[in-house]
Amino acid sequence: LEMLVELPIDVEPDLEMLVELILPPSAVTSVSLAVALIFTFMLALATHVAQKNPPIPNLKVTFALEGLDLVFDICTFALVSGEGDMEFANDDGVVRWSLIVSTALSSVLFLVELRLLQGGCVPSSPLLHRYMCCVHLVVEDVFQGALYTFISLSQSVDNLGVQAAAVCACIQSAAFILLKISDLWGHFGAPVVVSESSLPSPTIYGALDASADFDGIAIPKSLTIDEFRGTIHERDSVVPESATSSRE
Repeated sequence: LEMLVELPIDVEPDLEMLVELILPPSAVTSVSLAVALIFTFMLALATHVAQKNPPIPNLKVTFALEGLDLVFDICTFALVSGEGDMEFANDDGVVRWSLIVSTALSSVLFLVELRLLQGGCVPSSPLLHRYMCCVHLVVEDVFQGALYTFISLSQSVDNLGVQAAAVCACIQSAAFILLKISDLWGHFGAPVVVSESSLPSPTIYGALDASADFDGIAIPKSLTIDEFRGTIHERDSVVPESATSSRE
């Protein structure tokens, strides 16, 4: 028995434990966060430039999308973690905990926003909707997508092939990024466009009744400022009959 104990036993090494991240764990997290910030900033800037009159958002669609994304984030993390794709030789759990913190922070934001929506504290403001979408893209979608991309690239570089769970995580992140960009650009919003010319003048709207008379002109309460100016211009361009007869 002693001889058997001293005999060397060939144990097949766990290939997953030999996988190393292509960058140090702290660098992977920092680069992923930087990518998320830069991508979201450029997206917000492009949206601001392209949409001078943003549509009124549909917050129910936005919250439904965020809730579905949160469920998929939890399932994807459980799948990738269960497959052992987050075990790296040069990582002490930094990537795993980065994903956990990201998912937990996204969950807290979603619950707080949902509570505010139920309490009527969240208006259907295009600017507020834009901020909400950008925050979730930074904290959740783009950041997690970058981390899962590093995981897939690390597995591929070590000639182990890309694991199916990591690929599914990258696809899930990309899909929800596209959906949230569509929501940010108002593709799921109401077909109502807010513009200055379509809004009644606060002075006219508050001071005049529905059948008010302004210098001999009947002005409805719903008259816009542009229509009001056009009416005044038409009145001034008409030559009174008394003036014509006096000239004759």
